[in-house]
Amino acid sequence: RCNAAMLLGRLGEPSAAPLLARAMRDKDPRVQDQALEAMGLLDLPEARTQLGFLANSGIGSQEAFAVAALGQAARPAHLELLRAKLTSAQHIETRLAAATGLGLLGERDGLELAIAALRFDRPRRGEPEDDPQAQIIRVRLMAVRALAAIGDERALQPLERMMLDSDDPRLQVASAGAILRILRHAPAPSAPATHARTEP
Repeated sequence: RCNAAMLLGRLGEPSAAPLLARAMRDKDPRVQDQALEAMGLLDLPEARTQLGFLANSGIGSQEAFAVAALGQAARPAHLELLRAKLTSAQHIETRLAAATGLGLLGERDGLELAIAALRFDRPRRGEPEDDPQAQIIRVRLMAVRALAAIGDERALQPLERMMLDSDDPRLQVASAGAILRILRHAPAPSAPATHARTEP
């Protein structure tokens, strides 16, 4: 049901709105979240309002989710919120979500943060429901996604190191995908100059 809601949002078909509204009443909160994000992708006013409220709530997981959802919509109207969250949010997950959204809008403000976060190894303590190792993997994956969205070739070498050195297949695959995305959008190298031979 989560995947169905996600696809309805990505298809960009406004007629999916009633289906997603029903999914918001699903018993599983993961389906509710995915439906809300999909409604945000469709730029429905009620979704914009709710995501904006959550993005400014200051509650870690909700804030990061809402900033990520607004960023995925890639709308210039969210630019200032994303910039503010990149610099002022308490949790690194929120800052990386903002960096991803800015990257999708053609902004590279979060490049240095995302490159540094590839080496993230200082998880928050005292949160029994959030395993420290799971935090590390999550943050590093978010950093990879941010670099893919930003598309700057300066990220290629750090991503290659992640791909080759990590022992986690999720990070390996995500890094390889980010490298391919950056290379696909990189400008083609200039052809070497050729000089016609002059006959004596």
